[in-house]
Amino acid sequence: MTTTLEGVAPAGETAVYYVLYEDGAVGKIETDAGGEPLLAHPGRLVSESAYLARLSVVEEESAAFLAELETGDQARTLADYTALTALGLPEETARRLSGYSDPEPDVPVVEVPDLPDLPGVDVEAG
Repeated sequence: MTTTLEGVAPAGETAVYYVLYEDGAVGKIETDAGGEPLLAHPGRLVSESAYLARLSVVEEESAAFLAELETGDQARTLADYTALTALGLPEETARRLSGYSDPEPDVPVVEVPDLPDLPGVDVEAG
C-alpha cells in the first residue's frame, strides 16, 4: 500500500507547477522531486488557467515592446542615412554606415499564363 501526503507527488511522477512572480514574470516548473518547489524569487503558485492568462499578457506586451524598438531603429537608421547622404557620401556607403535599408515594398504576385508552344523554342532547356 502506497501512502502519499497531500500536495506531494509520488517519487518518479512529474508534477507541474505554475508560478506568478511579484515582478510580473511567469514560470512553469516541472519536477519529480515530490512536494511543492521552492521559488527562487518572490511569487506564488497558481492554477494553469491563471498562468496562461498572464502568459498571454506578457507575450502581447513583449510583442508591442519589440515593435516599438523596431520602429525606433528604422527611424534612427533613416535619419543617419539621410544625414550621411546630405554630407555627400555615396548612397551605398551611407546605407552601409547607417544600417539603413528600404522597407520591403508590397510587390504584387503576377500570375503568368501558360504560353503556347513556339516553334524552335525549347522551354525545358532553360
